[in-house]
Amino acid sequence: MKVKQALDLVAEAADTVPSGRGARARENLLREATRIFALKGYAKASTREICQAAGLNVASIHYYFEDKPGLYRAVLLQPLVNVGAQLTQLDDPALPLEQALHQLMGAIIGPLAGDDEESAWQTRLHLREMLEPSVGYNDLVAQYVS
Repeated sequence: MKVKQALDLVAEAADTVPSGRGARARENLLREATRIFALKGYAKASTREICQAAGLNVASIHYYFEDKPGLYRAVLLQPLVNVGAQLTQLDDPALPLEQALHQLMGAIIGPLAGDDEESAWQTRLHLREMLEPSVGYNDLVAQYVS
């Protein structure tokens, strides 16, 4: 049930994602925020630095995510956005157990084992949160994972 709740939140967020140039700006913010949050942690990362790295003005965070906590939440949920379709297929009662386990493990481990830069930053961010949890991370875990 917790996976379903998380996927509902991801689907809700996906409904508000802009298209075209707005989507690229949002993706740039997410990418740079992931990198900077992974390097510095939530408390030491500044919205000004994130926007400067993304080539956008500071108002962009408010436009796409409301505030810094909203941006951080979107960054933490990004892996769920990327694997959401795989997880929804697990609800199929006709899916053999072996295949379901393979899909589940692929969805969980795949991003961690990814050799692209984005996966590396996501992994680093989540490892940082496990060592030095922020309020946002604890809330997310409590709501969707525990």
